Amino acid sequence: HHANVGLHSKVDRLVRIFATTPAMHKVHHSAFTPETNSNYTALLSVWDRLFRSFRLRPDPSGITFGLEDTKRPDQQTLAGLLKMPTEKPEPSRGATVDS
Repeated sequence: HHANVGLHSKVDRLVRIFATTPAMHKVHHSAFTPETNSNYTALLSVWDRLFRSFRLRPDPSGITFGLEDTKRPDQQTLAGLLKMPTEKPEPSRGATVDS
């Protein structure tokens, strides 16, 4: 589902009844937070439907990928990517900071 390929819309509609398709999963990588917080499943789309996290975009080619608060150049290196999960979130990431 991370492949940069597409299925014909009729095939995609049929397959995503049961399985995650690239068009469905691309929505999860959107810069738009409600879309980022959707389509978590890696195999069976039933999980996202069951937990109400299923979301579609009529034209997935219009998706802007990535999160604004993770686009710093130092975060786009192997070391930066490995370090990112251990860093304390900055206030701009929407997290609250304890005083």
